[in-house]
Amino acid sequence: MRPRLIQLTAIALASLPSIALAASTPTNFRGLVDVILGIIKIVVTLVFGLTFLYFMWTLIRTWIVHGGDAGSIEEGKKTLVVAVIALVIMISVWGIVGLIRQSLFGI
Repeated sequence: MRPRLIQLTAIALASLPSIALAASTPTNFRGLVDVILGIIKIVVTLVFGLTFLYFMWTLIRTWIVHGGDAGSIEEGKKTLVVAVIALVIMISVWGIVGLIRQSLFGI
């Protein structure tokens, strides 16, 4: 089942540039930057969403479904710590990208 999910994700990510470019063909540098930033925004939103879903699934799986198993709870704690750290890093990097984008392009 996971290879199918990976294939669907790869197809979705591969089609993002064609979707964004189909909306508007850039005629100048600012237009090109807008298209690239649009693609990046879609990809980042997708990554944030998938990370959050993974976080929630791990939370449900370890503390609700396997609540009585001490080993599963410990594994879940480790996974959740890594997921929270990943979300914080992703939010921080996206904030830095926004700061750079605002200062360079005024967008």
